[in-house]
Amino acid sequence: MTQTVPPAKPYFWEDDIRQITSFTEEIVRSRMLTSHEFVRRFEEEFARLSNTKYSIAVSSGTAALEAVLRSLDLGQDDEVIVPTNTLIATARAVLSAGAKPVFCDIDASTLCADPETSRTVYRPRRVYSSSYTSVVLSRPRSTRSKNCVKITRFS
Repeated sequence: MTQTVPPAKPYFWEDDIRQITSFTEEIVRSRMLTSHEFVRRFEEEFARLSNTKYSIAVSSGTAALEAVLRSLDLGQDDEVIVPTNTLIATARAVLSAGAKPVFCDIDASTLCADPETSRTVYRPRRVYSSSYTSVVLSRPRSTRSKNCVKITRFS
């Protein structure tokens, strides 16, 4: 049996639409699409909400995954568990960080990595990655040791 996953259909309140439109116009008129004051404010507010000292804004979920994986100093002997129900970019981020992706099945009822299957492919030196999870590091790479990474997931 084939199961179709419906796309998301977000709803925005009218006040939100007005605010988003106003911010977007301000950014476009500033001609500073990536280095605008809104980026700095977003990073600061996100760090505050995440109870971390730092946060960085990136251009995509793929860029975020790669940044986090690179911060873990993964090497060619490391493997990252990746769910089969994901974008190719998830595995590509693992490869770009220097590790090897290892796929695990998903749970049909949640469409997320199946805990049982994850356990069967788990071994030391493997970490978990998903394109559906945002990750925040508590410290920048230059000031942390391998044992000081705090990862907060927002699913």
